Amino acid sequence: MAKKIFDYELVTYKPTNFQIVPSTVNVTVGCDQLDSNHLERFLIDGGIYKELQFYREQSNADVESWDNAVGKMDKPDEIKKFTDQCEKMLKGKVAGVEKQVNGLLDAAWEKEKKANTACLNYKLTTAVTVSAAVLGLAKSIAALVASAGTAIPAYIAAAKAVKTLATEVKKAFESAESAREDLQTALEKLAKDEEKAKSTVSAADSALKDYNQKLTNARKSADELAGKLDEALEASEKDKLGDTRDREAAIDKMIRKISDLNGAREQGEGYADKARAIIKAAKSDSKMDLKTLNSYASKAQAALNVAKEIVTYASQLL
Repeated sequence: MAKKIFDYELVTYKPTNFQIVPSTVNVTVGCDQLDSNHLERFLIDGGIYKELQFYREQSNADVESWDNAVGKMDKPDEIKKFTDQCEKMLKGKVAGVEKQVNGLLDAAWEKEKKANTACLNYKLTTAVTVSAAVLGLAKSIAALVASAGTAIPAYIAAAKAVKTLATEVKKAFESAESAREDLQTALEKLAKDEEKAKSTVSAADSALKDYNQKLTNARKSADELAGKLDEALEASEKDKLGDTRDREAAIDKMIRKISDLNGAREQGEGYADKARAIIKAAKSDSKMDLKTLNSYASKAQAALNVAKEIVTYASQLL
């Protein structure tokens, strides 16, 4: 017997403010006389995939909306109450999927038999199961719900701010690296311009100014994140939860990574200083040497990887 078996997750959106075990639909279709390719076409023509895609899009939109709502909450009991309600709504949404898919399979098979009378003598076996979706609190919030510690709201607020700022830091360093690449291009063009045209020099000056501004923005973002990490650490130290050590370890890792980030940023500042000297040399018709930029460039680029690690650690705080 040829069989077509597939699993389909009804929620693929990954929330950051709560945990979710998504509902999964398992569909099995079999027939002795039909091959797997025919069964695949049967599922496509019967609208099975299309229907499941519709449910997924709707469920993803709901979960994303709930995730954004939880992101604005700072009271553990409020978060738990809300996620419990969301779980009920999601379960209600997927409850009819099994019946709907079975109905589509029956209708598709009737259509198949009308189109191909040989199928009147065939037996199609189908099985559709749907696992229930489960929403849960993030690990730390689940522990916080059971505690009456006064530091709880402060910690949640600080941890959420850290997650937001970590993303902003990443964007700031991405912007700085993009500006550095533009500056590199402007400097290379300047080096090739034997006449050192005013427009070429001006373009390099402008690119340097933009890079310096982006570096300043990146430094400010990193400093703001460091300050918020201190707040989160202070609030965490005030509670007596079982996972306090894990959360504080994640914060400590982020603090060390910010130190690495600042080190990479300083290399970017060194790059800017060398670029300034190169532009000055061009203006005075002195020899330009772009090779001096290479060591700074590679170390400045490392900031991006560090920023990505910081975002990962930030997600572990709640």
